[in-house]
Amino acid sequence: MGIKQIVKFKSQTNQRLIKIVDNNAEITEPKLVADAFNNYFANIGEKLENEIPSAPNSPMVYLNKPTCNSFFFSCHM
Repeated sequence: MGIKQIVKFKSQTNQRLIKIVDNNAEITEPKLVADAFNNYFANIGEKLENEIPSAPNSPMVYLNKPTCNSFFFSCHM
């Protein structure tokens, strides 16, 4: 008697089929699905960045007053 019979192991024969549509093409092969997700998430940041309008003002306009020497590092050897 083997371990499979003792623990009543059932093989997973009913695996779910993953299907996505990328550029009007259905993709079901697991590696190609993973590649499509990777491509999407690797490029979405730049795409979204390009959709953000440029700010008309410099960020310095929103500061109350300049703060000089507010943070610095000193190295003593």
